Amino acid sequence: MPIKKVTKKDWLWIGVTFFSKGGVKALNVEKMAKQLKCTKGSFYWYFKSREDYIRQLVDLWASEGTEAFIDNTKASPTAQAKLKQLIMAVFKDRRALDFEFHLRYFGQKNTDVKHLIEKTERRRVRFMAGLLKEAKVGNPDMKAEIIYYYYLGWYEHNKHSQPTKKIMIKVLEKISLISGLDLLQDSFE
Repeated sequence: MPIKKVTKKDWLWIGVTFFSKGGVKALNVEKMAKQLKCTKGSFYWYFKSREDYIRQLVDLWASEGTEAFIDNTKASPTAQAKLKQLIMAVFKDRRALDFEFHLRYFGQKNTDVKHLIEKTERRRVRFMAGLLKEAKVGNPDMKAEIIYYYYLGWYEHNKHSQPTKKIMIKVLEKISLISGLDLLQDSFE
């Protein structure tokens, strides 16, 4: 097997793939190294322990699955445009498949992970509530929570297929109904 230099991000993203398929039990350093075509020693170059690796994997989920989406909305001119951009990006993202499912299961046994999940979810809902409030929507906190839980159920049902334009229009119609905003008024991307 040819050996190649892999980065810390390579290890983390392969971890997302393995974790998505079987949770913590699927994080086998030897199998991940084989898939990355590198040595197991590379893993320990970047991570102090398996626990350190899992923590950084969860941190990656929190940043890439939350902060990156939030940051990408900043260029939009209005709260309504930011909300639409956020919805489009989040509902189309399929990088993690069952990652959150396995993470929630792991969080039942690991209080640090459970607290990070709760903190991340609060951040997501607060950001959306802020957009709804900025757009002058009534009951923004409650509506943000409804939209978030709608997304979680929708994702679980649709995670193995890429949404079409027609499906995304239906998603925007439903979120328009919940929020009271017309998210379809601008051109559809």
